[in-house]
This record gives sequence, C-alpha cells and structure tokens, in this order.
Amino acid sequence: MVIRRMLGGRRPRRMARVRPGTTPGTLMPPDSAPSAPVRITVMHYTPEGLSENEAKTAEECLEWLGRPGVTWINVDGLGQPEVLARLGEQLHFHPLALEDVFNVPQRPKVEAYGEHYLLILRMLRLAPEIEEEQVSLFFGASYVITVQERADGDVFEGVRERIRKARGRLRVAGADHLTYALLDAVVDGYFPVLESLGERLERLEDECVLERGALVLPKIQVLRRDLLTVRRAIWPMREAVVALGR
Repeated sequence: MVIRRMLGGRRPRRMARVRPGTTPGTLMPPDSAPSAPVRITVMHYTPEGLSENEAKTAEECLEWLGRPGVTWINVDGLGQPEVLARLGEQLHFHPLALEDVFNVPQRPKVEAYGEHYLLILRMLRLAPEIEEEQVSLFFGASYVITVQERADGDVFEGVRERIRKARGRLRVAGADHLTYALLDAVVDGYFPVLESLGERLERLEDECVLERGALVLPKIQVLRRDLLTVRRAIWPMREAVVALGR
C-alpha cells in the first residue's frame, strides 16, 4: 500500500516512555486519565444493516470482529489499559503502538505495522474554551478502533449519523473510507477554533487602537498560548494527511 511504501515498510526507531520501575511493555494510564470506567461503543455495519451497541468488556467487542462488514470500536477514556491490551492481543498490535496510545501527548503521525496502521491525531473543540485531546486510531482491513483520552464529547457525531442513516458511501465502503471520514471530522473541527482565534485577534486590535495596553497584554499572552496549542495540532497533521491522501 502507498502508506507502507512512503514509510519504507519499517517501524521507526524510538524509545517508549514508561514510568521508572515498570516492566517494559506495561501499559500504564497517564496521570491525567480519569479513574472512571471507560465507555466502549461498537458500530458494525454492512450495506444492508447496522448494529450499534455499548460493550462492557473487550470480549464483547471481539465478537464483532471477523464478521462481514466494517466494525468501528470507540473507547472513551484511558483508565482501563487492559481493554486495549486485550484488543491488541487479538489483532496483533505492536507493543510500541499500544504504548503510544497512553503516552500522551504524542505528535500527530501515521505509522505502519504490518497489517494495521496507527494514526495519532489531535482533536480540538470549543467548549467554550479551546480543548485539546489526543485521539489514537488503529485501522486494518475490516475494522477501525478509536481511543480518546476522555468521554466528554468528540467531533465524530456527524460520521455516526452518516452511518446510521446510510448517507454517502460509508455503509458500502471499507474501513479505509471510515478512516478518511474520521480524519476529515478532526480537521473540520479545527475551523471553528481558527475562526474564534481570528475574532479574538480583531477584538485585540480594536482595544490596542483605543490605547488599552495594560488590559490587552494578558489577553495577548492567553491568545499566544492558544495559538501554540493549535499549531501543535495542525502543523504535524500535514504529513499524515498527505500520506493517507496518496
């Protein structure tokens, strides 16, 4: 495939970040992960139908894998590493790929691991302030697994609705098409954030004209921080988009 050719078919050399004293390969939730149980949803669809369920265990998810059609498993939260470890065991995920999910934040990227691929994305939302969250996406021939840091909402509801209502080509296409749709939703989520930043810049310009310098400086510092957050999310995404687009 194109992605594998672009990456040279080799796994990049890198050091996995683990806590001191832990066994190599151990999956550890980040300190920021909520202690609440994760929420797992499964959408399995074919051109003829859709099944949408909540799962309590990895075994319930595994029951859908291997059936005709596409299976999308979404895991909200990083507090139960054993769930992804079990899925990874069944689907032969590379240990370094699994560790990347829990070593947050990661730089957006795409990596090839034999028969499956890993995308690391940064999801931005206005709620009402800018919120940043890592989304890890595994995909293979007939499945997509998304893992989100938190369970407080995402940008994927439009994709879910297209699947439910059989709009577009999602229900008749493969897992790669679902991957593109999810990536597109993440990118679309950047535009409201960018528009909000533009409006804040215009307001700051007006305040500068009115000579409110002492009041403007703290706002400039906050805006600079938000701009850096957006840059960290968007700039590395170019490489992933180019690789998948080809």
